Amino acid sequence: KDREALLSDTLNSIRDGISVLDADLNIMRVNRVMEEWYQEQMPLLGKKCFTCFHKAQSPCDPCPSLRSIETGQVAKDIVPGPKGSSVEWIELYSYPMKDPESGQIRGVVEFVRDITRQKRAQAELETARNYIIDIINSMPSVLIGVDGQGRVTQWNSQAQKALGSGERDIKGLALG
Repeated sequence: KDREALLSDTLNSIRDGISVLDADLNIMRVNRVMEEWYQEQMPLLGKKCFTCFHKAQSPCDPCPSLRSIETGQVAKDIVPGPKGSSVEWIELYSYPMKDPESGQIRGVVEFVRDITRQKRAQAELETARNYIIDIINSMPSVLIGVDGQGRVTQWNSQAQKALGSGERDIKGLALG
């Protein structure tokens, strides 16, 4: 009883999602975070992970947990979060659980982290980067960026026209 309470308290203190699946992808255990994220699908125990977590009829493609079961190695993917949730993107790691005596894979432990903020920030950075590139390329002046050794690292379309070269010829070109 004490060991079960300790395990439960430990899992529930983790602020990332934890689920334990058997080799057939049936949910054996989840922590409180998973219960919160998938409360519409409760109870989760005994159901297929893809049914509860993705409202699907078959395993996801790609499925890191299946890969982990098949290979015996840790597998990772970035997958969509629960539909209708503020959790839009999840980074999912699947760790194989092996029988200590036989070495056979008995299932996996899934560790899932909400990476929605990181994905949004990444998208915003990409948008800003593209905006700056568009501005630089629309300038009538030749613009060339160099590193500390004087090698070309960036250039605009006017520079490419002026040099009459392709990207392979410009990148890394030493100036000076």
